Amino acid sequence: MSHRRDRLIHVWALITLMAMLSAVADAQSPDEPGASVRSVIAEGRAAGTNLLAKDEALQDAKRKAVAQACGEFIDAGTKVEDYEVVRDRILSQALGYITRYNVKREWEEDDISYCEIVAYIQMQQLEHDWRAAFSQLREDQDNPRTMIIFTEDPDTTDFIPPKTGGATQKRFQSVFLKYGADLIDSDISEEVRRRDISLAELTNNISKLAAMASSFKADMLVIGEAAAVPLGSTDLGGTDVYRFELSLNVTVVQADSARVLASDSYGLGSLHLESGPNCTDKAFRKLADENVEKVLKGVFDAWRQRASSHRIMQVVFENCSYRTFSKTIKPALMQMRGVQQGAEGIKPREFVNDTGAVDIYWAFDIDLLADKFLDLEVDGLTFEVTEKTGDRLHVRVIGGP
Repeated sequence: MSHRRDRLIHVWALITLMAMLSAVADAQSPDEPGASVRSVIAEGRAAGTNLLAKDEALQDAKRKAVAQACGEFIDAGTKVEDYEVVRDRILSQALGYITRYNVKREWEEDDISYCEIVAYIQMQQLEHDWRAAFSQLREDQDNPRTMIIFTEDPDTTDFIPPKTGGATQKRFQSVFLKYGADLIDSDISEEVRRRDISLAELTNNISKLAAMASSFKADMLVIGEAAAVPLGSTDLGGTDVYRFELSLNVTVVQADSARVLASDSYGLGSLHLESGPNCTDKAFRKLADENVEKVLKGVFDAWRQRASSHRIMQVVFENCSYRTFSKTIKPALMQMRGVQQGAEGIKPREFVNDTGAVDIYWAFDIDLLADKFLDLEVDGLTFEVTEKTGDRLHVRVIGGP
């Protein structure tokens, strides 16, 4: 009898515990912080003060709230691949991660609309999609296909031109590959180096180099110039030691538009010493080893910043006069969700022989912009996308006078 009573007590205690746990779970709303939901305060902005601008400012605040929540998954001390930003498609679906939001305030200043919100982010789903995005980055624009071209000049005071493909370039290629960067094939690099490119073109003509990189389907071009300045010899314990000051200049270029994304200079913490009058590969390997991590982070930070809040998409309109663009197409684009900064976000660069290049400040990815053009109809005009690269579209205008 006592055994049966103890057993009933245990069963009753278990039922009571389960009921208590169920009550706690029911009491915890999925919209409250703590149930995999995080509250985030974010501020959005948009050019203009009309209703469309106010709506765009609200959407911008939602995207920034989600982007801020994504920051929870980034450890500032991790390697470069962990600095990648959330892909634009995740940010374009910001509403899917926001369980609810409250508008704290809206205001206007200098023809800009602002909106501040408190958003409640579904962190579990966001983290799942964030982690899934990492597995796709190797084939996505957030891990751009990269061409590296470095020159080396072991003596800037002589008349011998710098060489390409030396120790610095090889070291940088090796480390970039180590971190999973998508480099063009080494045989293509060799073909590039075999081309008859003058030194002036190699070091100064960024547009030509970018076009060359783009022809090999590269998204990003990393140009480096490693140089050694001889500072003469000094006696060190009865032995002549030759001193060199080494420097490295790196420029990051977006291949399809030749836009410079970043440019910086690096050096050694001390003078490099050689036992002979010639600066050897050892010096350039040392220069690369001391700076490659910093350069690598700078390169991908530059690419990330290009893609964070908006991208400048270049759209080439074919069969389109400037008048048609200005009077008909531009007003329609200004009403398109995703175009940032209102009229200032659509900048015609050049129109020649009914072909025009236009920069569009766009909030999402290139695929979504292409889809928008396919669906766009305005005053009897339709649009056909004839070419699409990383940040550029060729659009043929069909119809009209």
